[in-house]
Amino acid sequence: MRILKFFGSSFMALMDLRMQQALLRTKAVKEGFELGPVAKEVASRSGNNLAKRPLAQFAVDALLAPTKQDPLSFATSDTILTAAQKLNSNAIFLGDDDSEGWAIYAGRAGKTSLEAFRGSLSQRSDEDVTVDGAWIKGKPKDPIFVANSRIPRGPLESLIQESYEKAYVSIDQISDFWFGLGIPGSAFGSIPQIDLLIENQAAYPLFARNSTARLYGSLSSAQRLAASNKGGLTLGLGGLTLVQRQLLDEFTYNDDKEVRNAKGQSYYGVSGPFVERTELLPDGLPADATLNVSVTTRTAFYTHATMSDNYEFVYPADLDAVASYIARYQHPDLFKDSEGVEVDSFQLGQQRTAKLAVRATGIEISDSITENQPATGPPVSIGKLLDSLPEDLRKKVQDKLDALLQRVQRRQSTEPAAAPNPNPNPVQPPDH
Repeated sequence: MRILKFFGSSFMALMDLRMQQALLRTKAVKEGFELGPVAKEVASRSGNNLAKRPLAQFAVDALLAPTKQDPLSFATSDTILTAAQKLNSNAIFLGDDDSEGWAIYAGRAGKTSLEAFRGSLSQRSDEDVTVDGAWIKGKPKDPIFVANSRIPRGPLESLIQESYEKAYVSIDQISDFWFGLGIPGSAFGSIPQIDLLIENQAAYPLFARNSTARLYGSLSSAQRLAASNKGGLTLGLGGLTLVQRQLLDEFTYNDDKEVRNAKGQSYYGVSGPFVERTELLPDGLPADATLNVSVTTRTAFYTHATMSDNYEFVYPADLDAVASYIARYQHPDLFKDSEGVEVDSFQLGQQRTAKLAVRATGIEISDSITENQPATGPPVSIGKLLDSLPEDLRKKVQDKLDALLQRVQRRQSTEPAAAPNPNPNPVQPPDH
């Protein structure tokens, strides 16, 4: 039986680690110290602590100018320097660009501590923080890699400001950025500052794995145009440049991706235990391997919803999800199970997706990047959505809705009737 591996730990070890991290964060709330103004404001917008208000302008200004205020100068610096002051110690910290995210994670309740930060970093294998006598020392196991993978602040600032102005990040924009830098960077090609700023505009951020973005970024304009045509683009190994061939190997063997066999059955990947692709392709890519790229565009329903814990969020739903929401709204008697999500309204937008797939010896290794373009028009309540749609789109949603209701009604008609409850008004036990 394969066990999920995560930074060298088993699944149960990972769960135990996260529980320890939660305890350290809880302790930090009682005994720790506050983050600085920018980091505290950003932390209020992270995880399930999403504040129901726009990000304060002073934080927006700081995030938009990484050449003036380095991304590591917020939560990371707050944590290390304040801890050193409290311990009356010296401090030296060489962190990579991901360190800020872990510092925010440790202090997302508004307070943090050196112990909580160290606990967050323990989830990764390449950074260590120790307290040694009069020194707090933070260093990666591979300082050369950290130095080489640091994102230059000038290009980063241009990308952040351009994305903020458009309120979304395009596939070409993020791919050209990573390919142009020529550095591996983080495993994730998304930029946390951009994600936060775009979410602040009630939009949905782009997610991209770095190896996927860099491979797409290596494609020429003609190749990208061909990928947008029906059938997409197929390239044999001989049709790749030397750089593209190197990036194809990186795409194949790096990061977690969806892996399927010749029958389309999924080896576990993105949604399950990691697949060791060196076992599937121990001799590298065979000569008949191909790179397949397709770019498609579809209408997205940007769904404004609220969780049962009052957590508000926006996400792009597809036709099946929209039909499900409408069905639950129109026929609550057929859907007794609650999803814990209350849909408030919808806005129409466009989603553009680039799918990259390597096909070799009965195996397909694939990944995709999706850009979420800004919604157009005002929000429409769920009760008025169908009537507001263009006729062709309304028919697609209605067909999905009719099919869903037929399945549910057919299933319920074949289920045995439930026995009457002998005690219809039981006394509920008190909460403990």
